[in-house]
Amino acid sequence: MRGTKRHRGGLADCAIYKKKGPSKVRLLKKHPRINKQPIRTEYLKASIRAKVEHPFRIIKRQFGFRKAIYRGLAKNDNKLAMLFALANVFRVDQMIWGARG
Repeated sequence: MRGTKRHRGGLADCAIYKKKGPSKVRLLKKHPRINKQPIRTEYLKASIRAKVEHPFRIIKRQFGFRKAIYRGLAKNDNKLAMLFALANVFRVDQMIWGARG
């Protein structure tokens, strides 16, 4: 429940979108037979999170996009769309070079 107490309504009321903290997952692993499904669910959430966060890392590190400059919603939206397109090109380039080497 980290950070969700502040928000009213929205996704904060849905238990499915909240991840459990590391200590809660450790508690689940103490009884793996009983908690088989919750452990699988946490692993599934973690794998999805890892796939989603990688493009954000590319945008932050390679293209230096750390903070949004307030130019207007349309300009920020266009800039982010361009950065995500460049991140996709960057990942494809990494895959091509990885296959060659």
